[in-house]
Amino acid sequence: MPKRTEIIWVGLITVCVLSGCGTSGVGTQPPTQRRQESAPKETTVKIDPHSVDATLQFGFQLLHELDKQREQPNLFFSPLSASLALTMVLNGARGETYRQMANTLGYGEQPIEAINAENALLLHLLRSPDPKTETLVANALWVQQGFSLMPSFLHACQQYYAAEVDSVDFMQDREGAVQRINDWVKANTKGLIIKLFEPDDFGDTTRLVVVNTLYFKGKWQQPFNKEATDEQEFHLGGGKTKRVPMMHQSGKFEYLKGDGFQAVALPYGEGELSFVLFLPDEGRSLEEFLKGLTPARWKEWLKGFKPTEGDVGLPRFRIEATYPLKAPLQAMDITD
Repeated sequence: MPKRTEIIWVGLITVCVLSGCGTSGVGTQPPTQRRQESAPKETTVKIDPHSVDATLQFGFQLLHELDKQREQPNLFFSPLSASLALTMVLNGARGETYRQMANTLGYGEQPIEAINAENALLLHLLRSPDPKTETLVANALWVQQGFSLMPSFLHACQQYYAAEVDSVDFMQDREGAVQRINDWVKANTKGLIIKLFEPDDFGDTTRLVVVNTLYFKGKWQQPFNKEATDEQEFHLGGGKTKRVPMMHQSGKFEYLKGDGFQAVALPYGEGELSFVLFLPDEGRSLEEFLKGLTPARWKEWLKGFKPTEGDVGLPRFRIEATYPLKAPLQAMDITD
């Protein structure tokens, strides 16, 4: 079972900075508001398959674009975080811009009301699926003082995405604006992200900053024994190796032997969420594996996992990364 590979995983935060929006809104200046919980009550619910397909399409397309441009060996990002932030922005788009964004996000011709309702349902389902995991998703709009937002855009972001809205002054008090946003990010990531922005990230034309944070903490359903962790060789791309702390456990795991790879799913808590680890076969590169990674194959693979006795070795690791999304999104046909 998996014991060597480069790591490709998903991350924690996405930010959209919108500048030069002086003709985009009507209405009054938004007051400071706290998040409003408006998700449906507890019930047995399922996400619409079209929404699942949209998320997969966008997530894998973004993965491939970021992979083309990555300069470091590891890639770490959250497609869900990017999708939620951009879908909030979609509520303010019109015409060709709306069409480009909706198609890239995988929504196609779906009405925006249906898209928003599905995302509100998803956010509801993500709130701590079981007592042994914690998932926090937070959204916020930071608006230049005196700048007006369209009431329909503001309403959608608050009603469906529980977005907090606050006024700051990017023109006269940029450092104060940055501090307030960074404090919000720190609080909503439980101190993991202390400084997201610098004053130079904004300019005199900045009118709106859309921020999404995603925090996850989970306990393994089958915890790794600390005494079974030891230093071993970890195989990197290009044939290099590095000695790292390697966690081990043996038992019955959800396992898949695919064409050119093997995979194992390690559940958290009561099993609603899992860490899925893929290992290309010896002699097959990670790049080759990624070329075959598509939404259709992903769904097919998930159906093929079966309980199997085996051993798992997993390196302990910490990854931090930042990616500008302008070029990747333009390559994905959001050009207007």
